[in-house]
Amino acid sequence: MTEELGGLDLLAKVDKYLKEVREQLQKEREALAEREKKIKEWEENLKKFEADLKEKEKYLETKTKEVDEYLSRLKAREAEIDTALKAVKERGEAVSKLEGNLNALLSELSKLRDEVAKRSEEIINLENSLKETLSKLAEREKALMDRESAYSSIEAEIKKHMEALRNALGAIPEVPKLSEVGEVPKVEKKEVTAPEAPPPAETPAPAAEAPAPAAETAEAAAEEEMVPCPNCGTMISSEAIMCYNCGYILKPEALEGGDEGGN
Repeated sequence: MTEELGGLDLLAKVDKYLKEVREQLQKEREALAEREKKIKEWEENLKKFEADLKEKEKYLETKTKEVDEYLSRLKAREAEIDTALKAVKERGEAVSKLEGNLNALLSELSKLRDEVAKRSEEIINLENSLKETLSKLAEREKALMDRESAYSSIEAEIKKHMEALRNALGAIPEVPKLSEVGEVPKVEKKEVTAPEAPPPAETPAPAAEAPAPAAETAEAAAEEEMVPCPNCGTMISSEAIMCYNCGYILKPEALEGGDEGGN
């Protein structure tokens, strides 16, 4: 009996132990299942992380290429900036040179202004002198116009006398020009006065007796020294004041003397 009771207690203890073992195994299985579940989650998260990491690596590679390109462009830009700085430096030197030239030009301009001011003063003085000269010329011109008017009066009077002389000498043949007669021999100079026009006769004279005074006048004129007129070439007396053919004045001083005497 006692042995049976001891065997039952042992079986009960074994069952109890097995039950505890089973419970412990169940708990470990559940814990293991939970751990497997977490491991699967970790694996999934790890895969996602790896995928994200790959994407980030691709993005990083792309950005690295962009950075390399940017660095290349930056180097090119730096080279351009160096070239621009060199050009700016050269321009600065050119500007400095131009400033020196400009200062020299300004100095020369100042001298030119002083010279212009001096010349302007000289021009003003010259203008004043010209005004005085013009005033004197105007007075001289007025005097010449007055003298010309007097000459015109004298010329008109001389033309009247010449017309009367032509009428008086109408029968004398025309004196040939110097070009036609050649060299004229000089004769002894004698004073010959033009004959006065005869007074009108009460009775008409015979036509045959008219050339007689003209012949005497021609002989007297032949004894004078004859010279050609500078204007028309007609042979006239060397003592003549004006050419009877063209009216050219040979001795204006004689007319001026007459004008002064009349004034």
